[in-house]
Amino acid sequence: MFKRFIYRTCVPVLAAIVMFGTAGTEMVGSARAQSGSQGLALRISTPKSSYVQLEAIPFSFSLSNPTTAPVKWQGVFTLGPDMDLLIQSASGRERVIEGRMMNIAAMAAPIAVTRPGENIESGAVIEGVSLFEKAFPFPGTYQVRVRFSYAKVNGEESVRETIVSNAAAITIENPQGTDFEAYNFIKNDLERARRERKTGTELAEMQRDFVDSYGSTAYGKQLTWKLALTYKALGQDQNAVRQLCDLVQSSSSYAKQAEQLLYSLDVKLHPIDTTPLPENFPAPTRPHPCSRIGK
Repeated sequence: MFKRFIYRTCVPVLAAIVMFGTAGTEMVGSARAQSGSQGLALRISTPKSSYVQLEAIPFSFSLSNPTTAPVKWQGVFTLGPDMDLLIQSASGRERVIEGRMMNIAAMAAPIAVTRPGENIESGAVIEGVSLFEKAFPFPGTYQVRVRFSYAKVNGEESVRETIVSNAAAITIENPQGTDFEAYNFIKNDLERARRERKTGTELAEMQRDFVDSYGSTAYGKQLTWKLALTYKALGQDQNAVRQLCDLVQSSSSYAKQAEQLLYSLDVKLHPIDTTPLPENFPAPTRPHPCSRIGK
């Protein structure tokens, strides 16, 4: 049963690169965060340490001020022009996933002041055949760091600084059993559909087939999220809500994004009554969007 709540409209986050309001789970055994002298410190973490090939990998980034004085700085704290991923294989070979290639949208670089003990959170998801295989081409253990460049502001002057995070150990494994069948569906059918630029109803049917057949595999939640976005693009909001509710009720890394989009769609489907209330009248409550399914 869902709790009733006072409704607040949320803005959906639809990109693979997202901002988080709270820190992700810190990986066991990760090294200490790195910081510039008298500057900011950077951490990277993931919810777990082992993934199968092509399973979406969510990374959380945390920028903090370990010093005793406020730090004034300018930069964009998300994968983009100022932030890259550094991935080192067991052989020692390092490859750079340039943030500007993942996030090509123009972003302003605001000036921020981070006080002692404060931290800022953001994150990114490595997913999709092309990007995943570029980052993690073979099964094995990889060391992943994030590199962030920012301008440290001091009065009218600024100095460019670059910091590198701790290393997060990620093990990539070969999929087995039903996971392997799902992997082939993604690698072949869905990737072919992407190359052929299939969209709309045809893409939704393929994604629906995947979720029905392989929804319980390691790839189920990431395809449920994609199916919800496809339904939304088609204007099939009720179908999108059904998929989003599956994610909201799970512990997947897509739950927060799904909840934000779910609230937005619920306002669209069931507009909020803006009739003025009498003074001291309690704010009305609305049923949880997922409790409306089937009504």
